[in-house]
Order: sequence, then C-alpha cells, then structure tokens
Amino acid sequence: MKKNYMPVAGALAGFGAGLAAMYMLDPDRGARRRALAMDKVKSVGVKIPRVISGRKQDIANKTKGVIAEASKLFQGDDRPPDDVLQARVRSELGRIVSHPRAVDVRASNGTITLSGPILKAEEMQLVNTVRSIIGVRNVENKLEVHDSSADVPALQGGTDRADRHYTANPGRNVH
Repeated sequence: MKKNYMPVAGALAGFGAGLAAMYMLDPDRGARRRALAMDKVKSVGVKIPRVISGRKQDIANKTKGVIAEASKLFQGDDRPPDDVLQARVRSELGRIVSHPRAVDVRASNGTITLSGPILKAEEMQLVNTVRSIIGVRNVENKLEVHDSSADVPALQGGTDRADRHYTANPGRNVH
C-alpha cells in the first residue's frame, strides 16, 4: 500500500514558514535580522554581475585562443620570428629548471640553442619541453651538466622544480 506523504510535507513547510516569520518579525531583534538579510541580498546582487562579466571575458579569451590554434593548422609557414620563439622558450624555463637565469637561449630559423650550467636532473626535462614548443624545429643541447650545485656560482639558490612533469614531443631531433 502506497503512503501519501503530501500532508506531512505541507505541515513541515508551514511549520518552517512560521519559524522564519517569527525569527524575522521578532519585536526585539527582528529589525536587525531583516537589515542583515537585506545587506546579504544586496551583496549578492552586486557580486553576480561581476562573476558573469569575468566568466564572459574568460570564455572570450579561450575562444580567441582556440581560433588562433585552429588558424595555425591552415597556414603554410608556422615559423615565428626568432625573438618570439626565444621568448616562448624563456617563459617556460622558470617552470622547468631551478636556475632559469643560468640558461642561455638562442633562436635561429626554428633552431633553439641551449647553453650554460644546469643540474643533471633537469636537463632532459628542459630539452624535451623546448622541443614541444610550437615553432621549435630543432634543439641544440650545449648545456654544461652538473650533478650538484656545489662549486657552480650560477646554480646557487634557485627554486626546486622537481614536482613539475613535462612530456616530450617525440617527433623532434636533439643534437
């Protein structure tokens, strides 16, 4: 036999509405509670347009990025200028190596030359990441590999980047 819970639900809803009315219409503290409730409603009213505006801008930026990536597929020459390519590589260094200023980056016709001191644990991750950057055709590895930063002034201090994981684009050559 099926039970009908509608009368119970209606009674509970009415009871809840009564409690809310008593809470808000209380002669001692009701005015304060109503004022606080109105402040919260106004606050939400101010925040919602900001959130929506931020989301619209985020979607617009992502759309521009997708369009830019898609347009690259249809362009014949995808080689960026050397200075742009060098800047792309430089921007990745800080995410990969603990001493990005110690690494010298040169770009020439899609070939990136890496030189300077680097820790052995970071070398392959750097080379693999550079190979995967759009526009990089080749990577020349002229890095001075060191097992530790001891006795290498350029490798003193720095930030540990061991928690970063990057994968290589296997279709590129490393010399």
